[in-house]
Amino acid sequence: MCNGFVQFVIRHERSPEFLFAPLQWENAQDVFQKAVDKTLTSETVVLMENGIVFTRTTAVLRIMRKLSGIYPVLYSFIIVPRFLRDAVYRVLARHRYALFGRRQECIVPGPELLARFISSERTESIS
Repeated sequence: MCNGFVQFVIRHERSPEFLFAPLQWENAQDVFQKAVDKTLTSETVVLMENGIVFTRTTAVLRIMRKLSGIYPVLYSFIIVPRFLRDAVYRVLARHRYALFGRRQECIVPGPELLARFISSERTESIS
Protein backbone atom coordinates (compact mmCIF):
# COMPACT_ATOMS: atom_id res chain seq x y z
CA MET A 1 0.00 0.00 0.00
CA CYS A 2 3.02 2.30 -0.15
CA ASN A 3 3.15 2.36 -3.94
CA GLY A 4 2.38 5.88 -5.09
CA PHE A 5 0.83 4.82 -8.39
CA VAL A 6 -1.54 2.37 -6.65
CA GLN A 7 -2.62 5.12 -4.26
CA PHE A 8 -3.08 7.51 -7.19
CA VAL A 9 -5.31 5.02 -9.03
CA ILE A 10 -7.39 4.32 -5.92
CA ARG A 11 -7.93 8.06 -5.35
CA HIS A 12 -8.92 8.79 -8.96
CA GLU A 13 -10.95 5.76 -10.04
CA ARG A 14 -14.46 6.56 -11.21
CA SER A 15 -15.62 3.44 -9.39
CA PRO A 16 -13.64 0.58 -7.83
CA GLU A 17 -12.57 -1.43 -10.84
CA PHE A 18 -8.94 -2.40 -10.51
CA LEU A 19 -7.41 -5.22 -8.50
CA PHE A 20 -3.81 -4.93 -7.36
CA ALA A 21 -0.96 -7.41 -6.85
CA PRO A 22 2.68 -6.79 -6.01
CA LEU A 23 4.99 -8.16 -8.70
CA GLN A 24 7.24 -9.41 -5.92
CA TRP A 25 4.79 -12.23 -5.20
CA GLU A 26 6.10 -15.39 -6.76
CA ASN A 27 2.75 -16.40 -8.28
CA ALA A 28 2.21 -12.95 -9.79
CA GLN A 29 5.68 -13.06 -11.35
CA ASP A 30 4.93 -16.48 -12.85
CA VAL A 31 1.56 -15.42 -14.27
CA PHE A 32 2.67 -12.12 -15.74
CA GLN A 33 6.10 -13.19 -17.00
CA LYS A 34 4.53 -16.07 -18.94
CA ALA A 35 2.00 -13.69 -20.44
CA VAL A 36 4.46 -11.01 -21.56
CA ASP A 37 7.63 -13.09 -21.97
CA LYS A 38 9.70 -10.20 -20.59
CA THR A 39 11.56 -9.46 -17.39
CA LEU A 40 9.38 -7.51 -15.02
CA THR A 41 10.77 -5.41 -12.20
CA SER A 42 9.08 -3.83 -9.21
CA GLU A 43 9.06 -0.61 -11.28
CA THR A 44 6.90 -2.17 -14.00
CA VAL A 45 3.20 -1.33 -14.11
CA VAL A 46 1.28 -4.34 -15.41
CA LEU A 47 -2.39 -4.36 -16.39
CA MET A 48 -4.34 -7.48 -17.26
CA GLU A 49 -7.48 -6.56 -19.15
CA ASN A 50 -9.77 -9.19 -20.66
CA GLY A 51 -6.98 -11.76 -20.40
CA ILE A 52 -4.45 -9.56 -22.23
CA VAL A 53 -1.43 -8.28 -20.34
CA PHE A 54 -0.17 -4.74 -20.94
CA THR A 55 3.02 -3.34 -19.44
CA ARG A 56 4.72 -0.04 -18.81
CA THR A 57 3.26 2.97 -20.69
CA THR A 58 0.57 0.96 -22.44
CA ALA A 59 -0.67 -0.24 -19.05
CA VAL A 60 -0.45 3.24 -17.52
CA LEU A 61 -2.30 4.88 -20.42
CA ARG A 62 -5.03 2.22 -20.43
CA ILE A 63 -5.48 2.80 -16.69
CA MET A 64 -5.56 6.59 -17.14
CA ARG A 65 -8.46 6.41 -19.58
CA LYS A 66 -10.59 4.81 -16.83
CA LEU A 67 -9.89 7.43 -14.17
CA SER A 68 -11.92 10.50 -13.28
CA GLY A 69 -10.99 14.07 -14.08
CA ILE A 70 -8.59 15.10 -16.82
CA TYR A 71 -6.58 11.86 -16.76
CA PRO A 72 -8.44 10.09 -19.61
CA VAL A 73 -7.06 12.76 -21.97
CA LEU A 74 -3.59 11.30 -21.38
CA TYR A 75 -4.68 8.21 -23.29
CA SER A 76 -4.12 10.24 -26.47
CA PHE A 77 -0.37 9.59 -25.97
CA ILE A 78 -1.06 6.02 -27.08
CA ILE A 79 -0.34 7.26 -30.62
CA VAL A 80 3.32 7.85 -29.68
CA PRO A 81 5.35 4.77 -30.63
CA ARG A 82 5.70 2.42 -27.66
CA PHE A 83 9.50 2.29 -27.81
CA LEU A 84 9.61 6.08 -27.29
CA ARG A 85 6.98 6.05 -24.52
CA ASP A 86 8.71 3.18 -22.74
CA ALA A 87 12.12 4.90 -22.96
CA VAL A 88 10.64 7.88 -21.09
CA TYR A 89 8.90 5.47 -18.68
CA ARG A 90 12.21 3.76 -17.83
CA VAL A 91 13.91 7.11 -17.11
CA LEU A 92 11.02 8.23 -14.89
CA ALA A 93 10.93 4.87 -13.10
CA ARG A 94 14.67 4.97 -12.47
CA HIS A 95 14.50 8.49 -11.00
CA ARG A 96 11.00 8.40 -9.52
CA TYR A 97 12.09 9.12 -5.93
CA ALA A 98 14.15 12.14 -6.96
CA LEU A 99 11.28 13.43 -9.13
CA PHE A 100 8.24 12.57 -7.03
CA GLY A 101 9.68 11.95 -3.56
CA ARG A 102 9.46 8.86 -1.40
CA ARG A 103 6.30 8.22 0.57
CA GLN A 104 6.84 8.25 4.30
CA GLU A 105 3.38 6.92 4.99
CA CYS A 106 1.34 4.05 3.68
CA ILE A 107 -2.42 3.98 3.66
CA VAL A 108 -3.96 1.45 6.00
CA PRO A 109 -6.56 -0.40 3.95
CA GLY A 110 -9.94 -1.26 5.36
CA PRO A 111 -11.61 -4.58 4.49
CA GLU A 112 -13.21 -3.18 1.31
CA LEU A 113 -9.89 -1.92 -0.05
CA LEU A 114 -7.97 -4.97 1.16
CA ALA A 115 -10.34 -7.16 -0.87
CA ARG A 116 -9.02 -5.47 -4.02
CA PHE A 117 -5.54 -6.89 -3.48
CA ILE A 118 -4.94 -10.23 -5.10
CA SER A 119 -3.50 -12.66 -2.61
CA SER A 120 -0.83 -15.11 -3.67
CA GLU A 121 -3.52 -17.83 -3.82
CA ARG A 122 -5.81 -15.76 -6.08
CA THR A 123 -3.15 -15.25 -8.75
CA GLU A 124 -3.56 -18.92 -9.71
CA SER A 125 -7.04 -18.13 -11.05
CA ILE A 126 -5.68 -15.36 -13.28
CA SER A 127 -3.49 -17.52 -15.50
